[in-house]
Amino acid sequence: MLKAHSITEQVNQLELVTGRMPQNAQECVVDSRLFGEDAVGSVIQVSDSNTEETTDQFAYQSYTITGIVRSPYYLNFERGNTSIGNGTVSGFVYLPYEAFDLDYYTEIFLTLDQTGYLFSDEYDNAVKAMEDTVTEL
Repeated sequence: MLKAHSITEQVNQLELVTGRMPQNAQECVVDSRLFGEDAVGSVIQVSDSNTEETTDQFAYQSYTITGIVRSPYYLNFERGNTSIGNGTVSGFVYLPYEAFDLDYYTEIFLTLDQTGYLFSDEYDNAVKAMEDTVTEL
């Protein structure tokens, strides 16, 4: 089970381990902890075992792997949980924004001008100060 993300421009920048970044909407890069160099050039499919709601979120049913990456979004060995399959996410796949067929965002990553260490009062205050603005948007 892979979790799909769109490639971002300014946050959670990927580190290319081997291969290249996607150049079109039918290409992707994948998790270096799950895939080796030999995966470059192979094709992954959106599984038919997904719900129609899930499969409809993708512009295509298959994507060619062009590279292997590391993501700062995944700092530990755990890749997350899901209500599909065995309940465990094995790895991730990053696709160009155009590879998705959605009218809305499912995740939004933000950076703030104010800084502070995670769980510090400065961090908490910076987040609280932006909550209304983000909620409104």
